[in-house]
Amino acid sequence: MNTKLSPRPIILVGGLEQGEYDLAAPGLIAVSYPSLKRAEAAAEHLLSAQNGTQPFTLSTQVRAGDTAIHVDVAPKPLIGKGYLCRVMLKANPKHLTHSFYVSSFIPVDEFDTFSFFYEKAGHYVFTTAHGEALLLSKINLIKYVLTRRGV
Repeated sequence: MNTKLSPRPIILVGGLEQGEYDLAAPGLIAVSYPSLKRAEAAAEHLLSAQNGTQPFTLSTQVRAGDTAIHVDVAPKPLIGKGYLCRVMLKANPKHLTHSFYVSSFIPVDEFDTFSFFYEKAGHYVFTTAHGEALLLSKINLIKYVLTRRGV
């Protein structure tokens, strides 16, 4: 994973295997923060603004089918940098400004790994992280759409 220590958030991608026999493991996209406090605050904001449904009564942080949070990945990588990835949220769709925006480059090999899992499962999990520690207990969105047009 792209885990260079950075003072700003970065986007991590990969697969989320739940065990060695997980035959349909989804892809994974996480916005990683250097501070646990910032990662938890972002998770709280994103969870409050998403518009997915809660499929499990006991897991309030799991939501499926969100369309408020947009994830865009450039169709082609930049040489030496990788794919530009953006995560955006408009808390009010009538406004032009985003209440949440993070962008970073994803190495080609990491995006290839994510693509394998995403295409196999047909969905991906979106969450936040502190470094490489995923905060799935704070936010766990099952998403189906990944935009690949020019960003």
